[in-house]
Amino acid sequence: MVEKSWLESHLAACQDNMGQPHTRFCNTQENFSMSKAVKYAERAVTIAANGAWTIFEKLNSISPNPSFTPKWSDKPLLKSWQKEKPPLGWPRTTDSHCPK
Repeated sequence: MVEKSWLESHLAACQDNMGQPHTRFCNTQENFSMSKAVKYAERAVTIAANGAWTIFEKLNSISPNPSFTPKWSDKPLLKSWQKEKPPLGWPRTTDSHCPK
């Protein structure tokens, strides 16, 4: 007995008892090649979006927007790279505003 390929077995499963595809969305050879075209189109859009994002990040790092200054403060808020990161470890220690 010769083993069927994936496409042959899939096409056989997609047909009704009269030998006709039972839905128009059944994965025939035409739809299979169409899915390849969609795959390549999605890949092209992904590459273009990644390139555009890289350019946007570079331009934003050259001239970043000024920080927002709230009405209640005389200094602007810090950007994420300007903030201090607490050391991670166990046990964690936090800065307390309560006197000891």
